Amino acid sequence: MRIDFRVAGLGDAWMRFLALATLSRIRPSERHVVYPPRVLVPLASALFEGYFEVAYDGPSDIEISHLGIRHLLPGLLAGKRYYSPFYWILRATRTRITVKDKINDLGFMFAGATMRLTRPSRHLVHEYQGFMELQGLRPFRSVSLEEYLAAASCDLDRISNRASAMFPPEAGSCRIVVFPSGSAHQIMPPHVAAKLYPSAEFAFYEKDTLAQDYVDLGMKVFYYGKPPEEICKLIASSSIVICTDSFPSHLAQMWKDRTYSVMTEMNARMTVHPGFPLSRVIESRAECHPCRNLSRTGPDHRCQAGKIYCSTWESPDYLAQISIATTAPV
Repeated sequence: MRIDFRVAGLGDAWMRFLALATLSRIRPSERHVVYPPRVLVPLASALFEGYFEVAYDGPSDIEISHLGIRHLLPGLLAGKRYYSPFYWILRATRTRITVKDKINDLGFMFAGATMRLTRPSRHLVHEYQGFMELQGLRPFRSVSLEEYLAAASCDLDRISNRASAMFPPEAGSCRIVVFPSGSAHQIMPPHVAAKLYPSAEFAFYEKDTLAQDYVDLGMKVFYYGKPPEEICKLIASSSIVICTDSFPSHLAQMWKDRTYSVMTEMNARMTVHPGFPLSRVIESRAECHPCRNLSRTGPDHRCQAGKIYCSTWESPDYLAQISIATTAPV
């Protein structure tokens, strides 16, 4: 099967890679080709060799889309085949169902029954997103969640070994690197970061304007570019890595022994690989968790609860748990 998900967040795409590796091994009946965001192709080609092929572009059998039925309809009428896993995720996080939602429900139901549109099983919406987004594809529909979970750790170990070979760990490093940002409101507030990790280094994507707030507090800040290889090199050179739920966290989960995921808006079960140790996941304490993950459009943009930073950062218990977990010897 040739799967096109070039229009995808980098973190979403990486979760699909990890899940597809296991699904391809469980159901090896055919060879799969994926077309992800272009920047991921070189690294994914090396790490997932033997599981599936990664290419920049080519003819596809199905396209994974996050668009509503109104935007998919022209392609459906032209004979394109779509797969829409995001639909259930968006519906599950709605605090209020509108008339527009109900119309969209009917549109997806009709297109699924009469056209070339498929969705995954609704009961999987709160499970690991990588698995949920691929399980409804034809080759994998018979794979149960239990079967997947039992097999996933083996493949994560194998990918971890490949990543360690490509990016060897720096012997004797005492470097603590924090990836504090993200596209939504999971961002670690600067004053919290300064209190928790006064001697750490804070890594920001080169276009992330939040970095200036850290610079203004006198914290050690550095920048990385878009190629994921730059993030992998940072992880390899660190003794401890702390990540919010962002693209770097999905890469860092391949180095299981020295990475911590600090969760805010999303359920860890949905975004943390099932082979990653639960002892290194700090779950959210927000009353409104999980929430609809709204993209941050500017420094003053607020979530649905009216917060610039997720309210879980206001929980003393949450901050204490992060401090205890991430300052313990590795």
